[in-house]
Amino acid sequence: KKDVLPLADVITPNQFEVEQLTGITILSIQDAQRACCILHDLGVSVVLITSIVFPNNGGSNDCNNASTDSLMPTSNDSIGMFASQRQYRSQRDSYQPLAGEQSETEYTDEQYILYTPTLAGQFTGTGDVC
Repeated sequence: KKDVLPLADVITPNQFEVEQLTGITILSIQDAQRACCILHDLGVSVVLITSIVFPNNGGSNDCNNASTDSLMPTSNDSIGMFASQRQYRSQRDSYQPLAGEQSETEYTDEQYILYTPTLAGQFTGTGDVC
Protein backbone atom coordinates (compact mmCIF):
# COMPACT_ATOMS: atom_id res chain seq x y z
CA LYS A 1 0.00 0.00 0.00
CA LYS A 2 2.86 2.42 0.70
CA ASP A 3 4.24 1.87 -2.81
CA VAL A 4 1.03 1.96 -4.85
CA LEU A 5 -1.31 4.41 -3.07
CA PRO A 6 1.00 7.43 -3.46
CA LEU A 7 0.76 6.92 -7.23
CA ALA A 8 -3.06 7.14 -7.24
CA ASP A 9 -5.02 10.37 -7.57
CA VAL A 10 -8.41 8.71 -6.88
CA ILE A 11 -9.29 5.48 -5.05
CA THR A 12 -12.70 3.87 -4.51
CA PRO A 13 -12.37 1.24 -1.78
CA ASN A 14 -15.48 -0.23 -0.21
CA GLN A 15 -15.91 -0.26 3.57
CA PHE A 16 -14.11 -3.59 4.04
CA GLU A 17 -11.18 -2.56 1.81
CA VAL A 18 -10.66 0.81 3.52
CA GLU A 19 -10.70 -0.92 6.91
CA GLN A 20 -7.95 -3.27 5.68
CA LEU A 21 -5.90 -0.41 4.19
CA THR A 22 -6.09 1.85 7.25
CA GLY A 23 -6.70 -0.46 10.22
CA ILE A 24 -9.73 1.64 11.20
CA THR A 25 -13.11 -0.05 11.66
CA ILE A 26 -15.75 2.24 10.12
CA LEU A 27 -18.55 2.57 12.68
CA SER A 28 -19.26 6.30 12.31
CA ILE A 29 -18.67 9.30 10.09
CA GLN A 30 -15.74 10.27 12.32
CA ASP A 31 -14.14 6.88 11.58
CA ALA A 32 -14.58 7.48 7.83
CA GLN A 33 -12.98 10.90 8.21
CA ARG A 34 -10.00 9.40 10.08
CA ALA A 35 -9.57 6.68 7.45
CA CYS A 36 -9.64 9.23 4.64
CA CYS A 37 -7.06 11.36 6.46
CA ILE A 38 -4.69 8.37 6.58
CA LEU A 39 -5.15 7.74 2.86
CA HIS A 40 -4.69 11.44 2.04
CA ASP A 41 -1.50 11.45 4.10
CA LEU A 42 -0.25 8.62 1.85
CA GLY A 43 -0.72 10.91 -1.17
CA VAL A 44 -4.20 10.09 -2.48
CA SER A 45 -6.08 13.27 -3.45
CA VAL A 46 -9.62 11.85 -3.72
CA VAL A 47 -11.06 8.99 -1.62
CA LEU A 48 -14.54 7.57 -2.24
CA ILE A 49 -15.47 4.97 0.37
CA THR A 50 -18.33 2.93 -1.09
CA SER A 51 -20.88 0.54 0.41
CA ILE A 52 -20.76 1.93 3.94
CA VAL A 53 -23.25 0.40 6.36
CA PHE A 54 -23.27 2.00 9.80
CA PRO A 55 -24.37 -0.41 12.54
CA ASN A 56 -27.23 0.72 14.82
CA ASN A 57 -27.95 3.87 12.81
CA GLY A 58 -24.40 5.13 13.00
CA GLY A 59 -22.73 2.93 15.53
CA SER A 60 -20.69 4.59 18.20
CA ASN A 61 -22.68 6.60 20.71
CA ASP A 62 -19.60 7.95 22.44
CA CYS A 63 -19.19 10.81 19.95
CA ASN A 64 -20.91 14.04 20.93
CA ASN A 65 -20.20 15.80 17.64
CA ALA A 66 -23.53 17.38 16.68
CA SER A 67 -22.21 18.43 13.26
CA THR A 68 -21.79 14.81 12.15
CA ASP A 69 -24.45 13.12 14.30
CA SER A 70 -27.12 14.89 12.26
CA LEU A 71 -25.66 13.35 9.09
CA MET A 72 -26.23 9.76 10.22
CA PRO A 73 -29.02 7.78 8.56
CA THR A 74 -32.23 7.57 10.57
CA SER A 75 -32.79 3.90 9.75
CA ASN A 76 -30.78 0.85 8.72
CA ASP A 77 -32.31 0.71 5.23
CA SER A 78 -29.66 2.84 3.51
CA ILE A 79 -26.10 2.45 2.27
CA GLY A 80 -23.58 5.26 2.22
CA MET A 81 -20.71 6.61 0.17
CA PHE A 82 -18.21 8.95 1.82
CA ALA A 83 -16.24 11.28 -0.46
CA SER A 84 -13.17 13.23 0.60
CA GLN A 85 -10.88 15.48 -1.43
CA ARG A 86 -7.72 17.01 -0.04
CA GLN A 87 -6.74 20.34 -1.53
CA TYR A 88 -3.57 22.09 -0.59
CA ARG A 89 -3.70 25.85 -0.27
CA SER A 90 -1.67 26.34 -3.45
CA GLN A 91 -4.27 24.25 -5.37
CA ARG A 92 -7.28 26.24 -4.06
CA ASP A 93 -6.16 29.67 -5.18
CA SER A 94 -3.29 31.56 -6.69
CA TYR A 95 -1.61 31.78 -3.29
CA GLN A 96 2.15 32.28 -3.47
CA PRO A 97 4.03 31.26 -0.31
CA LEU A 98 6.46 33.70 1.23
CA ALA A 99 10.13 32.78 1.37
CA GLY A 100 10.59 30.00 3.92
CA GLU A 101 6.85 29.34 4.30
CA GLN A 102 5.74 25.72 3.94
CA SER A 103 2.48 25.96 2.01
CA GLU A 104 2.31 22.21 1.42
CA THR A 105 1.32 21.67 5.06
CA GLU A 106 -1.77 23.85 4.70
CA TYR A 107 -4.71 21.90 3.32
CA THR A 108 -8.46 21.52 3.46
CA ASP A 109 -10.33 18.21 3.30
CA GLU A 110 -13.65 18.74 1.53
CA GLN A 111 -16.00 15.90 2.52
CA TYR A 112 -19.48 14.70 1.60
CA ILE A 113 -21.67 11.73 2.45
CA LEU A 114 -24.41 10.34 0.24
CA TYR A 115 -27.04 7.79 1.28
CA THR A 116 -29.15 5.68 -1.03
CA PRO A 117 -31.87 3.18 -0.11
CA THR A 118 -30.77 -0.44 -0.04
CA LEU A 119 -32.33 -2.83 -2.52
CA ALA A 120 -33.95 -6.08 -1.45
CA GLY A 121 -31.80 -9.05 -2.43
CA GLN A 122 -28.32 -10.50 -2.04
CA PHE A 123 -25.79 -8.82 -4.37
CA THR A 124 -22.12 -9.76 -4.63
CA GLY A 125 -21.06 -7.71 -7.67
CA THR A 126 -22.23 -5.06 -10.11
CA GLY A 127 -23.43 -7.67 -12.60
CA ASP A 128 -25.86 -9.05 -10.02
CA VAL A 129 -28.07 -5.96 -10.20
CA CYS A 130 -28.89 -6.44 -13.92
